Amino acid sequence: MQLHYRGRSVTTSILFSPEHDGMLLSWFVCVELGLLSPCYPEPIMINTIVTASPPSVDMSDVPALEQKLLSDFEDVFDEEGPLKTMSGPAMSIELPYAICLMTNGPFFNRRRIMP
Repeated sequence: MQLHYRGRSVTTSILFSPEHDGMLLSWFVCVELGLLSPCYPEPIMINTIVTASPPSVDMSDVPALEQKLLSDFEDVFDEEGPLKTMSGPAMSIELPYAICLMTNGPFFNRRRIMP
């Protein structure tokens, strides 16, 4: 089977097992696709950090920018009347389990509570 991910590709065998519902990828395949570092479990070292600064804004322009934003998206910022129903199918979020943390005490003393 040929797998492609973000411009990388790898050929691998696939196996079917009644014990697994999803796809399992070998460590070698994950490294070739760039999903894991070649020295996993060591963290990936990032040598460069790219930062972007927002454009400078003259504070005297803020009221005009606010009015433009409100007029361009008046349907979004409409505060009159009831909230509009979102279009699309009903949404539900299903979590296989939840991790609860004790919230009293310092963070490093909190312990995980598994259901």
